[in-house]
Amino acid sequence: MKKRHILPLIMIVILFVGGCSAEKSVTRTEENAKEVFSLVDSAKVAEGGGYEILSGFGGETPVITTAENTWESKDVLNPSVMIWKGKYYNYYSGWDGDVWRTGLAISEDGISWDKIENNPVLDIRNDSWDSSYIAANGSAVVFQDKIYYFYHGINTDTETSAIGLAISDDAEKFEERTETPVLSGGGQSEWDCAGVADPYVIYFNGKLYMYYLGQNDKGIQRLGVAVSENGIDWIKYANNPIMDVGAKGAFDENGLGEPSVVYQAPYFYMLYTGRNAMEQRNIGVAISLDGVTWKKLNYQGIVDLSKNVWNNQVICDTSLIRDDDGKYNVWYGGGNVPSPDQNLNGQIGMFVIDLDGMTDATCFDVNSDWSNTSVDSTDFLIGSYEIEGDKGNRSVWCSDNVSIVLKNKHDTDHVCINGYLPLDIHQKAGKESVQLSFYLNELLVEEREFLESEVFEVELPKTNDIKNAEDIIVQIKASSCVIPTEHQISEDERELSWIVNEIKQN
Repeated sequence: MKKRHILPLIMIVILFVGGCSAEKSVTRTEENAKEVFSLVDSAKVAEGGGYEILSGFGGETPVITTAENTWESKDVLNPSVMIWKGKYYNYYSGWDGDVWRTGLAISEDGISWDKIENNPVLDIRNDSWDSSYIAANGSAVVFQDKIYYFYHGINTDTETSAIGLAISDDAEKFEERTETPVLSGGGQSEWDCAGVADPYVIYFNGKLYMYYLGQNDKGIQRLGVAVSENGIDWIKYANNPIMDVGAKGAFDENGLGEPSVVYQAPYFYMLYTGRNAMEQRNIGVAISLDGVTWKKLNYQGIVDLSKNVWNNQVICDTSLIRDDDGKYNVWYGGGNVPSPDQNLNGQIGMFVIDLDGMTDATCFDVNSDWSNTSVDSTDFLIGSYEIEGDKGNRSVWCSDNVSIVLKNKHDTDHVCINGYLPLDIHQKAGKESVQLSFYLNELLVEEREFLESEVFEVELPKTNDIKNAEDIIVQIKASSCVIPTEHQISEDERELSWIVNEIKQN
């Protein structure tokens, strides 16, 4: 079902013929809400965030092009770029007018690419669930020291699109593939009953998260997310879809898909493809605090297509990698034919984007100048309240469960937390003591019991694994919180537990 982001027009016909499948494959959709997941403990809609395209559009030439009389003679699209053993690996889709397949190109710098001789690396299979039309439009991620490539196929039993998994030890040969899809459409009348496609998989906090397109029986395409611990058994988020089509006149009013997601504290950023009423495709940006509650940042696409040359009708299929300077290289598919599926004269380009956090994500200091940042302090420190007090003497109340993601300073040995535990308010609520539990990357590092009100400083040592991690997830859980108005302490109706002044690395 190639394209992408839409289940292409030709594919939509097949989907409607097949109808909505009740088959779940090995997908487990949460039904009783006990396993509903979130990536960060928050249901709050993000308020800040920003972006700026730094280079890449206009008259620039593509970085990967088609090749006549080959498996990729009509279109090359859907780049999925990852770093493997110090080089860039790009798993991209090629269309010959009949079948979509997956090829591989390798690069030292992400700009000059060499296609390998043994392309394509993934093809449709005879006598299998994915025996027609497509084995491409995928997402590659390093997992358990192997390459896990999640790709789009057509389930010949149900005649609907589904997502499969191919695994490689050397990043070039995919000799292991699942016998059935790992993610399939939902049951009758569900939002994704007519098929799923466009997987984009990230590894975060010990689990895999798949963002994907789902289509219902009316042809409406929206975005959902699922979680897995092994890449094979997936749980769909109970409140899918997580993103809907845009309003009339928006760049994504006809459909949206092809998500790509990265985390840059304190936000998850998503680039996604939208289709307007004329079937032009463009890119939108959305932000989230928890990976499931998203806020779109733009009504129109981020690219002025009229200024482009080879890609003046279609910009789609993004894949992101953070550079050493904190900016993001973005590879994308483009073309000059406004079509929702293929034959776009599709080629692959690249641009650079700055995802604007505008704060020092290595620490949290209430006395920093928060007036010069687009980031809200409550976005950065999840579970806290607004900063209070005069400059130089500020503080932040916390609830009984707060978390923050810090960009790791690899030359430091500790995470240091400075705060105040006001035991007197807990005692008025009937608690004789309060315990704070401190976690780094889900590992319990220290517990401290407070028998009196106390200004404290806790130094949490970094293990070797934590020192080598890109990010550090700091979580502090308290055994008690108090709503002052319920105990006649004050008129404050917030859930208060303790006060933080600074979280830093040293």
